[in-house]
Amino acid sequence: LENEDKDEEDEENDDHDNDDHEEALVFFRMMVRSTLASKRVIEEYRLSSSAFNWLLGEIAHRFEKAAVQPGEMVGMIAAHSIADSAKNLNRTFLASNENSTYWYMAGVSIKMNINIGVPRLLELINVVKKIKYPNIFVYLKPHCAEDLEAAKNVRNQIEYLNIRQLTVATEIFYDPDPVNNVISEDVDNVRFYFEMPDDDVSISRMSPWLLRMELDREMMTDK
Repeated sequence: LENEDKDEEDEENDDHDNDDHEEALVFFRMMVRSTLASKRVIEEYRLSSSAFNWLLGEIAHRFEKAAVQPGEMVGMIAAHSIADSAKNLNRTFLASNENSTYWYMAGVSIKMNINIGVPRLLELINVVKKIKYPNIFVYLKPHCAEDLEAAKNVRNQIEYLNIRQLTVATEIFYDPDPVNNVISEDVDNVRFYFEMPDDDVSISRMSPWLLRMELDREMMTDK
């Protein structure tokens, strides 16, 4: 009786495994069919018959290559690969002698607040826009390191800047006549613009609502 019960339990487990396998294949087929729909293949990807057949063969090859043997410790391997990367990202170790104890952190020459380990790894994987401790050290080449303007040019090339950072204030005005501006401070600028108007700009199609943005002069000249 015990053997029969065990055989029935094994059969149930096999049925569950087969169901899971079929469900996984269903989702895989759905992804393939949605990505390689006829309209997308013809109009968006513009694949020829030979290119499409090569792509199908490449998908089948990678699918078979991704398969693992039954009993393979995939969870252990995945956990180890992530943990090892997190450990090497910011390796920290303790050294001590008779008189004192020291903490060493790889890649950190001075004491500062930085994210290390798994929190930093999550920032990199998730491509976090606002990292907790944004720090970067850029070592310039000699011809830039000795020239302030050249150093500023290098900074401007790698620095992310949007219009919000340059804007001091914003206001909305009702201006039904764009040529005769209702803002006294901008009358001269608007008049100079309409003396040589852009051919693509139609005054009749302009909105009566005007968005006025005041930019930071000091930051504009510095950029």
